[in-house]
Amino acid sequence: MKKLKSFLPIIFTLVVICCFYYTKQASLKLYPVLMNFVIFMIFFISSFQEETVIQKIAQKLDGDLTDEIIIYTRNLTYIWAVITFINLLISFVTLFMSNKIWALYNGVISYCIIGLTFMIEYPIRVWYKRKVGFKC
Repeated sequence: MKKLKSFLPIIFTLVVICCFYYTKQASLKLYPVLMNFVIFMIFFISSFQEETVIQKIAQKLDGDLTDEIIIYTRNLTYIWAVITFINLLISFVTLFMSNKIWALYNGVISYCIIGLTFMIEYPIRVWYKRKVGFKC
């Protein structure tokens, strides 16, 4: 089963490529909406769990986390859930716009928003870890 899990992303990608190749262009335009939905659901569902997805990643990278860092990772999960939800909504709206607008948003702007969010969050994370005295 573990071997199959490692091939799932490759299989999924091939299925998506085949779907795009053998179907109309409209299905191609749904791909960003579906991916944004999946990413949003990962953050959203994890926000109701004892450990959020970001907390699990932080524990893998840094080991045991302090209470302050756990609160930070939970809040960060909320922020990413909101950003991915907004991205999902805009991606959905672009389905009904011209192909140029759809391509501009889903191929450029959405990636810039995600990158900008990470570029803003990363220095804040480093600063906050130092502030609370967290040793990595």
